[in-house]
Amino acid sequence: MIEPDLGYDVWNGPEHCFNPLNLWETQMSLSPGKLHPKFVTDPRDNRTSVLLPLAEYETLLEELEDLRDALDAQGEPSIPWDTLEQDLGLK
Repeated sequence: MIEPDLGYDVWNGPEHCFNPLNLWETQMSLSPGKLHPKFVTDPRDNRTSVLLPLAEYETLLEELEDLRDALDAQGEPSIPWDTLEQDLGLK
């Protein structure tokens, strides 16, 4: 989970609005609660950098790319799954 002391505000909006954060939380395998960050601090204990295990970093990059693709596809026509299955001969 994103720590509240970082100052991030998330507007979830009405249910009918597209919210990429909801997409990430429901469809992506690596949720923020599954990350194992280590924070680098300055002499005043202010966080300046984050270290992640390499596998988590690579997974996070892939999921961010997937999220970007979902945002780019927003508003494009979609094909119902049943139709796609039929077109591909899977049914």
